[in-house]
Amino acid sequence: MKKISTIILVCLLLLSFAACGTLNTEKDAARVVAKVGETNITKAQFNDLLSYYKVVYAVNRQALPTGAEFKTLKQHILEDMVNMEAEYMDAQERGFVVADSVYQNNVQNALYYIEQTVDSQSLETFYSENGTSREALEAFLNEYYKKIAYASELENQFFMIFSEDKTLLEAKVAKVNGQVFPMKKFLYYLMNSTINAYVSGQSMPQNADEMQAYYRQILQDYAQTEAYYNEAKARKIDISEEEIVAKQNQVNFYLNLLTPDEESRTSILHAYILSPEDWQTYSKEYATMLVAKDKITQSFQDEIKVAEPTAKEIKTYYEQNIGVKKNETTYAKHILFLDTNEADAKICADRAKAGENFDALIEEYKSHPAVLEASDLGRFAKAAMVEPFAVAALSLEPGQVSNPVKTQYGYHVIYAYAPPGLEESTEQIKQTLSMEKQMDELIKKESAVTKKAKVKAPKEIKDILTLYLDSLHKKYHIKTYPSRL
Repeated sequence: MKKISTIILVCLLLLSFAACGTLNTEKDAARVVAKVGETNITKAQFNDLLSYYKVVYAVNRQALPTGAEFKTLKQHILEDMVNMEAEYMDAQERGFVVADSVYQNNVQNALYYIEQTVDSQSLETFYSENGTSREALEAFLNEYYKKIAYASELENQFFMIFSEDKTLLEAKVAKVNGQVFPMKKFLYYLMNSTINAYVSGQSMPQNADEMQAYYRQILQDYAQTEAYYNEAKARKIDISEEEIVAKQNQVNFYLNLLTPDEESRTSILHAYILSPEDWQTYSKEYATMLVAKDKITQSFQDEIKVAEPTAKEIKTYYEQNIGVKKNETTYAKHILFLDTNEADAKICADRAKAGENFDALIEEYKSHPAVLEASDLGRFAKAAMVEPFAVAALSLEPGQVSNPVKTQYGYHVIYAYAPPGLEESTEQIKQTLSMEKQMDELIKKESAVTKKAKVKAPKEIKDILTLYLDSLHKKYHIKTYPSRL
């Protein structure tokens, strides 16, 4: 949840402080670009932070944005700067104390890295040319890292802060199915979704737009799940406590797996501004809705009665999915040899043409060092294969074997075979068509439920940190002047 980073900025930090030495000579150095309470942030101070960003780009060997993108970057930097200042002030007002060693260690590590990376003569030249010194650089870094340390400590104490003042936790995130969806509930479903994504290896949002889409999906998933619960209530479907407990154990499985003891579990919950009691309450709510969803789905399946497929439907399915059409589809098996082993491919083809069982040849050649693949390709269309292979395979009658066919992959020995007949396929086709019809009906029934799910969310869905920062903007009457950048 941290928005303020505590990156140690390697050797090019020198560039940042160089800006301090030179900006003071500029005419607009003292211009105020932001106000946080009674504190003014000048353009010179802003340019110091801008230099930090330049350093990060330089270290990563990336070009700094230009034009409109650079203008946007500067606005983001200003936002970060005023937010850090506001958090620093709020932390002090709340009586937070951060030991000097916390941030001084970062400063000393940065200075040490600089001095290990840049030779002493170059450093002295740098200080001299920019009218500064190691002492002045150290003082600048101390002030900057001190504010970062206080802002970080404040964010670490969010659980305590928001527990004492529940205003932000009760703030409306959105309106879901006609009811206010409060921040605390959103934090639970956000955490649950994040844990599931982490355990399953799913990628997390990488930028602001992706994060907004992620938030909206969480709300939409909840709305649809609750719609099933509402349907279950309308149908007066019973849900037992035992069913809820069993489902709740499933819901909590990953959290319990990641946090095997109460202390670690409480710690990770506090990071999401949740207590163990909050988790218990919302996980039970979620489990109850999931049980309802399972029962509604089962009742839909029990209600669905589909007619047996007609002879015409069976024949059409057979022609489209099982039968073959000349010069369009076929069934084949192949043995693929390396492009350096045409001779081995020729021997294999001759053996197959002489009457040896092709399946037996596949088993034999699977482990041959010259063979890349030996398999049954089943039914395929001409367009699905590279042209030389497709042309050769489609020219074969069932039971025929090709000469070695050269493609970009190597030499293929191809064996064509006949498709299953309509009569022998009928029973399987009936089952398939019946399942498809049942699935279509189930989707229709489920769609009727999920269409009742309604989410009314603002253009920007704000997380708890953003809401907190908004509150600081009001508290300290923050004003920014991006046009002065």
